[in-house]
Amino acid sequence: MKAEKVITMQNSLYKGRKLAVLAALSAAVLLIATGLAAMVAGPAFSQAYAFHGSRFDPPLAAADFTLTNQDGQAVHLSDYRGKLVLLFFGYTHCPDECPTTLAMLNRALSEMKDAGSSTQVLLVSVDPEQDTPPVLKEYLARFNPNFVGLTGQPAEVEAVLKAYGVFAEKEGATITHSTRIYVIDRAGRLALTYSFETQPEELAADLERLPAQ
Repeated sequence: MKAEKVITMQNSLYKGRKLAVLAALSAAVLLIATGLAAMVAGPAFSQAYAFHGSRFDPPLAAADFTLTNQDGQAVHLSDYRGKLVLLFFGYTHCPDECPTTLAMLNRALSEMKDAGSSTQVLLVSVDPEQDTPPVLKEYLARFNPNFVGLTGQPAEVEAVLKAYGVFAEKEGATITHSTRIYVIDRAGRLALTYSFETQPEELAADLERLPAQ
């Protein structure tokens, strides 16, 4: 009887060890399989980034133009290739949307870790008769001295407005105009567009997600 008990205990221990080994092997196989699946699938397991702005898909070539900046110098949009450009249309006597947008853009740049130094804000005036270079310079200095204001002859400005589908109509002392912000990528293509109500942290997050080329 004692011998039978010993044999039974040995068999139980053997079976227990066998089950433990099998369980360990199964766990190892599962871990390896999971690792291989992650390597193969890669980004498929991560959720795609959702931009806050409206994307141009595919990006469109931004129409080049030449206007005069606040220092009286001729400026081409293509001069800013290699930078992100935030293009906005407004005027210095705008009572609401323009100052709100410029303040938001300044805040967005301050939120950006890396791309802020390689991002240029351009304000194209929809009131070129009033917004001379000195007027633009004084106005933009209130928000960020690195912002560039652009003006020109009425016909020159009108051509730019038409190229970007911007509406502007003078009504007495005020001008009703489009308030969209256009993001032009480093290759000179329209990538995103935003409303003036966009939050600065949303814009900053999107800009940092754009490709660096």
